[in-house]
Amino acid sequence: MSDIADRYFVRQELIPERAAPVKTTGVIGFVRTRLFNSPTNVLLTIASALLLWFTIIPALKFLLVDAVWHGTDRNACLAESVGRPVGACWPYIYAKLDQFIYGFYPAPSRWRLNLGFLLLFGWLALPLLTGLRGRTTMTLVGAAIGITAAFVLAAGGVFGLAPVETDQWGGLFVTAL
Repeated sequence: MSDIADRYFVRQELIPERAAPVKTTGVIGFVRTRLFNSPTNVLLTIASALLLWFTIIPALKFLLVDAVWHGTDRNACLAESVGRPVGACWPYIYAKLDQFIYGFYPAPSRWRLNLGFLLLFGWLALPLLTGLRGRTTMTLVGAAIGITAAFVLAAGGVFGLAPVETDQWGGLFVTAL
C-alpha cells in the first residue's frame, strides 16, 4: 500500500489561477475569433470596413464639417458666399422642418398627426415591456389599431374633425403610416 502512495501524488491545496492567454480574450480575442477566423470572414470584415469608411466619413464631412450652420436664407448656403465647398444647409433644414415632418398638412390640425404618431409608436413599443404575455399578438393588434387610428385622425371627417384631403398629406407622417 505504501508503495502505491509513494508513486502517485494528490495535491492537498489548489494551485493559483493563471490568466487566460491574451490571444483568446479581450479585444484581440474577440477580433480573432469573430472577425478573422476564416477566409470568408476576413473578406467580409475588410469589405465592411471599407464600406463604412467610404460612407460614414463623407457623410460626416457633408453633415458636420462642410455644413453651413448659420444663415437666414438660401444665399447663406451658396459656395460663392461662403467661399468654400458647402455641405448640408442647416438653416434651410430648420426653416423647412415642419414641411419635412407634416408635408402640407394644415398647421392648426397638426395635433392630430402628433397624436397619430403617439398612438402608433406607443402600441408598437408595448412588446418591449418585459413580463407581458402575448406580446406577438399585442404587437399585431396594436399595429392595426395604431395605423387605423392614425389614418382616421389624419383624414378627419369623423368625430367632429374637419376633413383633410390626402393631397395635403406628406412628409415623415406618410412615411411612418
